[in-house]
Amino acid sequence: MIEFKEKFWFGLWIIILATVVGLLYTAPQLLIRSRVHLLGQDFVLSQFTYLDDGGDAYFQFAREVADGHFPPRDLFFDGKMPNIFPSLPPLFLAGLIILFKDVSVAYIVANFLFSSILFLLFLLLGWIVFNKNKAWSVFMGLVGTLTPMAIHLPYAFFSADNLANIVLKNFYPAVKTFLPTLFLARIDYPLLTHLIYLPAIITFFVFWRRPRFITAALAGFLAGLLFYTYFHKWVYWIIVVGLSFGYVLLFNRRNKQLLRNFFFLVGTLVITGIPYFLNYFRLRNFPGGMDLIKRIGIETGHGFNSWTWPYLIFFAILAILIYSAFWKRADLQQRAVFYWLCLLAAAIVLNIQIMLGFVPHPDHWPRAISPLIFLMVFDLVYTGIRRLKFGSSGPVAVLITTAIVLMSVLLVAKKVVNSAGFIAPPQNILNDYTLPENIMSSWRWLDLNYDEPKVISPSFISSIYLSAFTSARPYLPWGTMTSLSNLELEGLFLKSSKVFGVETVVLEKRLRDGSGFQCLGFCDRPYIESNIKDAPLFLYGSYFIDGAEARPYQIPEYKIQELVKRYQELRVGWGDIGAGYVYYGPWEKQFVDVDLSREQKLRLVYKNGLVELYQIK
Repeated sequence: MIEFKEKFWFGLWIIILATVVGLLYTAPQLLIRSRVHLLGQDFVLSQFTYLDDGGDAYFQFAREVADGHFPPRDLFFDGKMPNIFPSLPPLFLAGLIILFKDVSVAYIVANFLFSSILFLLFLLLGWIVFNKNKAWSVFMGLVGTLTPMAIHLPYAFFSADNLANIVLKNFYPAVKTFLPTLFLARIDYPLLTHLIYLPAIITFFVFWRRPRFITAALAGFLAGLLFYTYFHKWVYWIIVVGLSFGYVLLFNRRNKQLLRNFFFLVGTLVITGIPYFLNYFRLRNFPGGMDLIKRIGIETGHGFNSWTWPYLIFFAILAILIYSAFWKRADLQQRAVFYWLCLLAAAIVLNIQIMLGFVPHPDHWPRAISPLIFLMVFDLVYTGIRRLKFGSSGPVAVLITTAIVLMSVLLVAKKVVNSAGFIAPPQNILNDYTLPENIMSSWRWLDLNYDEPKVISPSFISSIYLSAFTSARPYLPWGTMTSLSNLELEGLFLKSSKVFGVETVVLEKRLRDGSGFQCLGFCDRPYIESNIKDAPLFLYGSYFIDGAEARPYQIPEYKIQELVKRYQELRVGWGDIGAGYVYYGPWEKQFVDVDLSREQKLRLVYKNGLVELYQIK
């Protein structure tokens, strides 16, 4: 009876803490939304004001799934064009979009729901690693979700400032750095991708400690699901599993039961990943497939990445500490081997281009590695304290538990202070979460009256917003989200500007850095500045980031001159483009001031001052 009561009260506390974590993630957004509504304006996701996030199409593909297309297909075309974007994260968010009929509200609910789940997953990981130690498990759950340690911990040891910002300040409520979104809130890394990654780590850790058929099946299946979740995570984790399998073949091959379970795990992983690779090879063979891959970002060469030295040194130090903490104990040697294999896999992926000759976004590897580093450091601290032989009872043990509880309270208090800072949010933050009512009402009207209309605009920003907040299929795609070839993509970009009558000098400024561009209206928002220098990023992405003429997110001069020449020679009218509707709003008006009502091919269907919508006859 006493044991039941203890389990009941502990379970209740876990539910309460999970709810608290969710509320701490949600409170800043709710307070900002409330203030925005009090000012008579519409609340819109802040992440869309930062084009590097909006351009990744995290929300757009979730909207695509909510519109009934799973796996999510190309955002711009109705045909069966191959899509490289992972399918699982959009699925998680799509259900909330369907339920609440509002992308911004769905994101707020996702912050509450998924941050609570991640707290429970971190806690479960601690529960397994720390042998059901309640205080340490809860502490790991809180630290994993309410600090950046689980996603940035290696950085903490690279400088004193990093250590203060990533670790120390999170336990000191008097330091007031107000964050509208907490550390795991970014869509879809890590909020949505960790929903698969953490269970994959947990199940494999359990399998490694006690190999069984059921844990092999779960570990293999979840590892396979990473193919549909996040590229760098699945590559890193497959290397971890592969190294572990190799270790078993070399040193435990006489254990037939272990080998059978491991073969089953690997087989389950391979079978789960087959659709991913079928789609990948289809994309590779598609006419624009390699252009898309290069636009997403491939760095070539067999050179060593000098920026990885601090990581490699840190991994070596961890390996030594792991030897001291775990290898000398027979019951923890398997754990030491697992951690060493994770560190070896980390060292491999950080410089995997040495073997392959290419690598996509090498700076993203720490995103996959960091949760394992977080686990190792936490385990080393826990084991180090346990090795002091304080035992599980006695005054010193009570003191340590009290310290953990106090740090947990300070951590939560720090986030409460953060939330309170948004009771009266400053104007610059409110600006990030608002757009004029006319713009958002035009999206609602378009979404209500038309089902997946083909809408043309010369603005990439309009394409980003329309594909997230409406069912529209923008005529102008952005390069990292379509498998069109560069030639086809350039053609759509030039045509969309030509039919609106954008002057050649304006087009050329967009292809460069936007300097000297005179904004015609709605120019007082920081993120609008990106509209006038958007072409290098959204047309080519990282295509020109490598090679002799490489300049980060800049178009080489020869390509600018080629596009300008093609634009001058281009002849196209509204009836030639294949779109059904025209969107003419603030972002379009930055490029061209034109009276579209005089166009015979266009019929005005909506107007509210800032925005005009026309149907192409």
